[in-house]
Amino acid sequence: SFFNDVVTTSKVIENDNDHDLDTYLQFHHQLYFQWDKTVGNNAALFRDQIHAAQNRGRVSRHQTTEKITVFENVWKVLEGVPQVTTKKSRVIVPIFLHFLHDQYFVFHREDPDAREFGLENEMETSDLLVMGSWQKEKLGRKILQKKLNSFMRMFNEVKGMQQLYKHRLLFVIFVSFLSNPDLNIAQLALSCLTNYKAPYINPYKDQLKGMLNRLQ
Repeated sequence: SFFNDVVTTSKVIENDNDHDLDTYLQFHHQLYFQWDKTVGNNAALFRDQIHAAQNRGRVSRHQTTEKITVFENVWKVLEGVPQVTTKKSRVIVPIFLHFLHDQYFVFHREDPDAREFGLENEMETSDLLVMGSWQKEKLGRKILQKKLNSFMRMFNEVKGMQQLYKHRLLFVIFVSFLSNPDLNIAQLALSCLTNYKAPYINPYKDQLKGMLNRLQ
């Protein structure tokens, strides 16, 4: 599925068809959300691969792979095509904001940023993005950190952050993640911030990296 995604996305980019790319991203995300919400019971995301395996008398790997692995592979596609992240940020950024609002800050309720960001006022309502909050007991710190890492790695590949939808809010979010206890997340946040090319950050990025390393 990962390699199929890369091929499909590349073809859409070559054709430069905005409608096709919008439809592809939205449809793919809907299928992933159904798979994630049902803990893998709804495997429509991998329908073609599952049918092919069944025709060969085999059990598809997509029916046994851990869901976090699927999540990471889905978002890894965009790491290789940052121009898609930029061009379709009105689709991609709200997905990230919903993850923070509906999952990350549901688990980290004590984090003051959960209120200061005012994410509920920033998100758009649509059939794609009205997902509802998760229950804290169904979330886990390790899984959430891996999901956050996937998003941050994707944003890190975008070199012109000001081109992104809600880039000012993203800037504030990245600043807050500088204090994340996961050093990898903090380093990715700093890297994302340097992609803004702010004159009060970039000249001191090496010193800031050193400070992060000493704080861990």
